[in-house]
Amino acid sequence: MGGAPIDPAWYFRRPGGGPMYDMTVYALHQLTSILGPAQAVIALSGIRIREREFLGARIPTEADDNTILLLDFGDGLVAVAYGTAAGRNSAQFPAGLYFGTRGTIDGVLLNGEPFEFPGDGFMAGAPRSNRNAHASVLPHVVGNHRDIDESHVFEDIMQLVDWVLDGTPTPVTAEHARHVIDIIESGYRSARTGARQALTTSFDRAQPAVLQS
Repeated sequence: MGGAPIDPAWYFRRPGGGPMYDMTVYALHQLTSILGPAQAVIALSGIRIREREFLGARIPTEADDNTILLLDFGDGLVAVAYGTAAGRNSAQFPAGLYFGTRGTIDGVLLNGEPFEFPGDGFMAGAPRSNRNAHASVLPHVVGNHRDIDESHVFEDIMQLVDWVLDGTPTPVTAEHARHVIDIIESGYRSARTGARQALTTSFDRAQPAVLQS
């Protein structure tokens, strides 16, 4: 608090910069946690805003800031993920939007109405001012921690604490992270070559934990 602003130039550099690794990485983890590993990706990607400004200095954009991924999960199951310079497609952001044969799940709404799911009781008191209020379903985000922004980061820390103290492993695995990185990098490769990219990585999908509200 009160310190000098942090130079954001790193955010716009290759490799590792841009919205795909900043924000879309969360959506891809969520999506693959629900649907399992993807099999292939096709993408369009490029730089929309070629120069940024910070405290009067000009920052050239090296990392793509406008990317659309089309993911193939097999058996006719496909999904779209995006990382853009601005905007969102759902009022339930950062949760996903799922179209099924018996309805649409938009964040915590089923066909536009609330529905029951494990841990839904945590949502009842979620502060609307918290832009990541959906993190209120996380098991460690209780009490005063429900009022902090970026509360999912606190959950990450506490899962590590549980692992160190009690040996309780986090459901997040290195193999899952590798698969998500494979999706992003294969997406960039698809955009450069114009060709569908088969994904060579996979992971074992963990069973979702049942939360007590």
